[in-house]
Amino acid sequence: MNILHICNDAQKNSLYQDFFMQLSQLGHKQQVIVPCFKQTENIICGDVRFEYFIRESNWMKRFFFMRKIKKITHFVEENIELEKIDIIHAHTLFSDGAVAYILNGKYKIPYITAVRNTDINIFFKYLIQYRKLGVEILKCAKKIIFLSPYYKTKTIKCILSGKLSGQISAKSYVIPNGVNAFWLYDRMVKKRKEDKAFSLLFIGSFDNNKNIIKVCKAIESLNKIGLNIKFTVVGRGWKGSESYTKRIEQIEGISSYLTIIDHQGKEELKNIFADNDIFIMMSKKETFGLVYVEALTQGLPIIYSKGQGIDGYFKEGSVGYHANPNSVDDIALKIRQVVENYNDIIENIASSDFSSFNWRNVALEYDKIYTQIKNEQR
Repeated sequence: MNILHICNDAQKNSLYQDFFMQLSQLGHKQQVIVPCFKQTENIICGDVRFEYFIRESNWMKRFFFMRKIKKITHFVEENIELEKIDIIHAHTLFSDGAVAYILNGKYKIPYITAVRNTDINIFFKYLIQYRKLGVEILKCAKKIIFLSPYYKTKTIKCILSGKLSGQISAKSYVIPNGVNAFWLYDRMVKKRKEDKAFSLLFIGSFDNNKNIIKVCKAIESLNKIGLNIKFTVVGRGWKGSESYTKRIEQIEGISSYLTIIDHQGKEELKNIFADNDIFIMMSKKETFGLVYVEALTQGLPIIYSKGQGIDGYFKEGSVGYHANPNSVDDIALKIRQVVENYNDIIENIASSDFSSFNWRNVALEYDKIYTQIKNEQR
């Protein structure tokens, strides 16, 4: 099958490479339109061809959204033999889906679209002038993909209404991102020394959305009542986040329990997972959060944001707990619950099946969807 991907994030997020590779192994020919800010040579990787569209980087261009969409659409028309395309896969609802929507209207090529964090928490929430467009993209899509149960529920129940919500729900799927085979094929069973302090771990971007300060305050409150908790933060951006760093440094006693490490490769991260006991990421907004699954494959219980990302994939308490990312008290409570139930949780993780996060199985789910749509077109 000939698939055209519209994917704004393909250049900066390596997870797409795993996905495209698996689809290619299933026999699909793929072309990927990648709007990006830097000049990049078009490349061919196996049966996947990447076409890079250079777009303007000024943040104000979001307010001229449709002009950008029209330019990308024109680029597609100039560079892709659309008569050979069987299906368009838009990887975001607005930035990619709007292009697929226009092409569908002109060339009758069916499309599917994913719905992500930015679609819900930026476009639908703040850019009200584009809400009608978002609804039209959903209505015309053959299938709609949500990366988490929460985002599906929020979109259908809170953004849509009445008969339309039923129509959208009927053609919606929840399919997670996959994790790199490095993690799935080298799982670890967690063991810890009973006399050792509990060590929490965060891996991710060092920014306000990740809520590191509230986690630090929660740890501080627990240490004050006698728990001995350490915290390791690994990620990009902390060296350039001077104001954020100063806010963290002002937390009482922070130097006694916090260690900050710069971004590391997979092999180094594996060792860091082994040296820690619990993974915590309290993102205010999170589409999925692959690092949660990576932590689980290494045997670590997880503490995750309520109503975001991975919330809903696992029974509450089985592999960890969700917490309100805006509540220091709730974060502290969930840390205590993991500590108190630690042995049961690590046994649950050791016996858990994470095959649904295997990119091969993810690609097979999409393959079924593509085939169903193609059969419906006949």
